[in-house]
This record gives sequence, structure tokens and C-alpha cells, in this order.
Amino acid sequence: MFHHFPDESDEVQSACPFIDALGPLRMRGVIDSAVHIGNDIRVLSHIQQYPWKASGYKTPLPESVKNDLRKRWNLQAWSGSGALYGTPQQNAGARQLIKKALRGIARVYFITDRRLRMIYKL
Repeated sequence: MFHHFPDESDEVQSACPFIDALGPLRMRGVIDSAVHIGNDIRVLSHIQQYPWKASGYKTPLPESVKNDLRKRWNLQAWSGSGALYGTPQQNAGARQLIKKALRGIARVYFITDRRLRMIYKL
């Protein structure tokens, strides 16, 4: 699963509803994996090398470059990810519960094993 939080000026406040919504599902065993939460810089560092040329060979990453990369990769200020384990029926039920819990809080995307294999090939 992959989630995008809305941008807010208070970054901690934007993550709290996400955590509060998923906590009960985690405690009930609907989500049995770790849920990783990261800001845009962390996510970008996992999907591409540092854009030295675009940043003028400087750090930290200039806001304009970061904003361009966020648009390119369709990222928000904060994202979360985790995994679902179980039968297809269990996972279908878990996906529905997660979508319901995060309605109005975050956009939710699920990536199947098949799609993940395709992504790795690309």
C-alpha cells in the first residue's frame, strides 16, 4: 500500500490523523507489517540518485528542484507505505478497511505483486 498525505504547514499535524486512523487496524491485525512514514526527501532518496546537476551541485536540495521532483513522481510532503500478507480474500478485506479508515485523510494506492514485478523490470 502507498499513501500520500496532504500538504500542511505543520508537518507533524499532517501525519497524526494517518497514524490515528491506522492504529486500530494495526492492533486488530488487519495490518501486520510495519508502516513506514517518510517525508518527500526520504522518498526521493529511495527512488532516484541525488540530482546534482539540477541542484547546481549544492546541498541541501533547493525547494524549486524538490518541487519539480515531487511533481514528476507525484509525491506529497509526506508518504507512508506498508505491506499486506494473507490470502487474496483477506487482503481484499484489509484493503477495504484501510481505504475506509483513510478516507478524507490520504490517497491510498495498492500495488500487487504482479505490478511490483513489472516495476522492477522497468
